[in-house]
Amino acid sequence: AQTAPRHQAIIQTMFETAMAPLRRSDPFDFSTADLPERLRDIGMALGAERDLTHVPPAETLFLHRKIGGIYLLATKLRARVALRPIVERYR
Repeated sequence: AQTAPRHQAIIQTMFETAMAPLRRSDPFDFSTADLPERLRDIGMALGAERDLTHVPPAETLFLHRKIGGIYLLATKLRARVALRPIVERYR
């Protein structure tokens, strides 16, 4: 089944939002960021789409949960981290 263009747009927005801290070369301040709330809101908007029936593969869901958990932990720790230099090593 094909994913509808409007659903693709919501998913793309969620991905871009989640990856924004990784694109910055300066430290991302998790203590002041509203990233978890914005991602939750986008996810709720996607979940409200009644005609979205596609379920992502389990690997994708597990990866999403891991990344989300890391973001939440960094928020709780009030971390300031320059993420781009860390992930650049693995390109």
